[in-house]
Parts: sequence; C-alpha cells; structure tokens
Amino acid sequence: METSPYRWINLCLFSLNTFMNGAGWITFAPIIPEIKAGYGASTFEANYMSLIYFALFIPLHFPSIYVIDKYGVKVSLIIGTLLTCCGAWIKVFINTSFTFALVG
Repeated sequence: METSPYRWINLCLFSLNTFMNGAGWITFAPIIPEIKAGYGASTFEANYMSLIYFALFIPLHFPSIYVIDKYGVKVSLIIGTLLTCCGAWIKVFINTSFTFALVG
C-alpha cells in the first residue's frame, strides 16, 4: 500500500484547525473580570464559554465523523475551517452582547 505525501498536508491543516478552535474557546478563560464588566455577564456565564466546547464536542462529533466517512477528510477540513472562521468573526465583529460571543 502506497501512501501519498498529501497526507502530511492534511495532518498539518487538521492540526492548525484544531489549534485555532482550541484558541477560540480558551481565550475567554483568563479575562473573566473583563467579560463580566464589558458584557455584564455573571461568573457562571463567563466560565460557560470554556465549558460549551466540551458540552458540544460529543454531539457534534458524530456528524463530523459522518462527513469524513461520506465525503472525505478534505471536505471535512474545509467545513471545519469555515465554521471555525465564522465563529471567530462573530466573536470579533458582532460583540454587542454576550450571546453573540457565546454563539461564536
């Protein structure tokens, strides 16, 4: 069985996407006082930003595995990267309420 060198590109893209996704959810943890002051959120709501990643991982894991099996790794990487990018844009540019930061 011959392997393609393209697999290393996929691995690097997957690792970069995972890093960006992780950076997006963990960046709110050290600035909880600023979140409370800026958005008027409680400590529980500010901490919920970090917990939402773990809460959504399991239910969203199954559709992602389905996309990988049905359409391949390349399509799943593109979809995951686009969703991560959209979430980051929502957090950055639509910061009128804590709900948009949570959705992003």
